Amino acid sequence: MRTDLENTILHMVEEITMRAVSLDDPLLELNLLDSISAVNLALQIEAEFQCHISASGIADCVKTPRALVNYVVAHRRK
Repeated sequence: MRTDLENTILHMVEEITMRAVSLDDPLLELNLLDSISAVNLALQIEAEFQCHISASGIADCVKTPRALVNYVVAHRRK
């Protein structure tokens, strides 16, 4: 069973990729995200969850939706 955070992030990813994804899909390896869409996703994550993703850290954060979830859990402002 997924958490609300996982569902929210999956929804955000699916809106950008325009296809259904799982938490462990390698977004960059499957060419579901290019550099511009990865930056757009990072900006959406930052705005939604009040956390900062550095430009140099975007590729690591968007490897999979689960990586995004883990990043948000570790870095969001409470």
